[in-house]
Amino acid sequence: MAAAWYILMILSVALAAPEATREGFTNVPVAEAFAWVMHNPIFSKLMIVAAMCGILTSWNGFLVGATRVLFSMGRAKLIPDVFAKVHPQYHSPVAAIVLVAIITAASPLLGKGALVWFVDASAFGTVVAYFMVACSFLILRSKEPELERPFKVKAGRLVGVLAIGVAFFFLYLYLPLGSPSPLTEIEWSLVGGWVLIGVILYIVQSIDNRKKGVTLEEIEYQMFGSKYKRF
Repeated sequence: MAAAWYILMILSVALAAPEATREGFTNVPVAEAFAWVMHNPIFSKLMIVAAMCGILTSWNGFLVGATRVLFSMGRAKLIPDVFAKVHPQYHSPVAAIVLVAIITAASPLLGKGALVWFVDASAFGTVVAYFMVACSFLILRSKEPELERPFKVKAGRLVGVLAIGVAFFFLYLYLPLGSPSPLTEIEWSLVGGWVLIGVILYIVQSIDNRKKGVTLEEIEYQMFGSKYKRF
C-alpha cells in the first residue's frame, strides 16, 4: 500500500504539467506542480504546510515508539536497567527519552550530509526489522498454532512468504551487489557501529543478568506477559 501510494504521487506530479514546465521545478516539485495546476502560488505554500504536518506526526510517532522500545528492552533486561526506570510523577521512561532527545537534537547540527547518512542507515535498519517480523510471523504460526490471534490473516503462510520476499527485495536495494541505491561506506559504518553497540550492550547485560540470577522465564514474562508459552 505504501509503494502504491508513492507511485501515485510520482504519477500525479509527472502528469500534472508538461515536461518543459516540470523541468523548471527546482525546490519542491510536488508543491510547485500543485500551484501550477491550481494557477495560484498560494497552493504551493499550502502543500508545504500539509507536508510539514505529516512529517511532524511521523517524528512524534518515532519519538514515542523509540523511547518505549528502549523502555521495554530495559524492563526485559536486554539492555541496562536504567532504561526501565520511569519518572515518579509522569511515569514516563526518563533515560530513554533523554537519550533519544540528545541524539535527535544533535543530529541536525552535523549538517545535511550527515542527515542523509543517518536516514539511509536507519532505513536499512527498518527494513531489517520488517524482515525479522515477517520471519517471526511464519515461525509463530508453525511453533505456536494455538496462540490466541485476535486478528486473523487468510492464507497466512502465503502472506508470510510474500512479506519475507518483499522485505528481502528491499534489503537487496541497499546492498552493493548491482542494486540502484546501495549504502555508502559511511552508511555501512553507521550500521556496523549500531550493531556493535547492540552486541556490547547485550553481552554486558547478559553478564549482569547472570550475576543477579535473572532467569529466562523472568525475561520472557517481562517481554510477553504471564500467558506466553515458551517455544
